[in-house]
Amino acid sequence: MSAYILIATFRSHWSAVAASFNAPIAGVFFALEVVVGRYALKVFAPIVIASVAGTVVTRIDLGNIPAFMSVPDYFVVSFLEVPAFVLLGIACTAMATIFMYSIFVTEDVIGKMPMPAWLRPALGGFIIGAIGLAYPHVLGVGYEATDQALKEALPSGFMIALIVAKTAATAIALGCGFAGGVFNPSLFLGAMTGGAFGIIAATVFPELSSSHGALPLWGWQV
Repeated sequence: MSAYILIATFRSHWSAVAASFNAPIAGVFFALEVVVGRYALKVFAPIVIASVAGTVVTRIDLGNIPAFMSVPDYFVVSFLEVPAFVLLGIACTAMATIFMYSIFVTEDVIGKMPMPAWLRPALGGFIIGAIGLAYPHVLGVGYEATDQALKEALPSGFMIALIVAKTAATAIALGCGFAGGVFNPSLFLGAMTGGAFGIIAATVFPELSSSHGALPLWGWQV
């Protein structure tokens, strides 16, 4: 019975991931690799059914619209760009480490604060609201800002500011007991890190760099 309840509970999660990105196949593999943690035949059929069902309902209601609109075609100009991709991977790894560490530290600090548990979400909402007033792009899942980064519409300084603001907002939200996770914030931070890195690399080596809009896409995948 417990295994059945677990699969039934996860079904909504698998369906939501597939529907959010309009990507049923990606939803299946995400569920197997991240949620289940292994490839198991007994959960494969429920995962596929949930992912397809979520995508179909979304397409009926909203249409067949990709999560990220009109991503341009990007090309590698020179093989000398490969070291830059390695450096981008290192930068994204450092960003991910700082991001997770900030969450753990914030949870620990807020947990030790002498205040009733019901007051923590109110405090978190106040702080996140202040951050959102200064940087509205960090609120929600951040698809709009990611789209703008892919289209090379954001300056590097602003993307660095968004990285700091999104990290702080997510850490405070989770530390104050808000429901949520790190999946979408990780995509957002990867895109912003890649975007800022791409602009800096294109400025230093303009003749060896492809369009810096490609770097948010690669940073997003790291």
